[in-house]
Amino acid sequence: NQKRGGNGYGNRSFERNNNDITGAVTEAQNNGQTTIEINVGADAGGDTKQVSAKISADALSAVAESSVENVKIVTSVGEITLDNAAISSLVETSGNDSDVEVKIVNEDKEALRESEDLNADQKAAVEDEKVREVYDISVLVDSAVVEVNGNLRIGLPYTLKTGEVARGVGVSYIGENGAEPKSATYSDSTKRVVFTTDHLSLYAVTYTPVTEGGSDDDTGGGSSGGGCETGTAAVMALALALMFSLRARGRK
Repeated sequence: NQKRGGNGYGNRSFERNNNDITGAVTEAQNNGQTTIEINVGADAGGDTKQVSAKISADALSAVAESSVENVKIVTSVGEITLDNAAISSLVETSGNDSDVEVKIVNEDKEALRESEDLNADQKAAVEDEKVREVYDISVLVDSAVVEVNGNLRIGLPYTLKTGEVARGVGVSYIGENGAEPKSATYSDSTKRVVFTTDHLSLYAVTYTPVTEGGSDDDTGGGSSGGGCETGTAAVMALALALMFSLRARGRK
């Protein structure tokens, strides 16, 4: 696993004790909810580049033994949702006596270009003009990065720039062989690009220019063009019907 650990500024660290988690579990069960949300600095200042959240193994055990299926950790630099399989694997990895730390870092691209931890393909991927932001997402037990079994739903913040549209926003995994595009969806209302993965590492938020002619709403892109053609055809049909009607009258 690569060692990066952030860019040295705007770091925030939060801890959630057993009472915070067990209270959220109890409330969720009473309300018939299957997901609990843990806010760890979601309202931190705009200069925040790194957020880490520590959760005790006992607290995660309480979640795993409950009817709660997902734990959503929300921060100012991104969000991560752990499913039940991921939670159970972390309980096993931690041995019920070590804290679990979830870390999201908005990396400095210039620092990554100079990093000895990245190979040439990864550096080339970071330098791609389509890359807007790069995030390092990891889960640690006893300060060591661990793999998580299960699905993880990731939401990374991104605000569209002038001229950009939601359909152009994407996500790429930056692996040993360079950039690997992932299936992702961007919401302009939440300012998040969301994707699902079973592996945590470096991910880039990308933007690819979109060709003209499509629609960027949620009701089905490109439908307006079809509607225009249909309307034109209807007008022409009406005009022809009127012309034949007038000719028929003229023959009488």
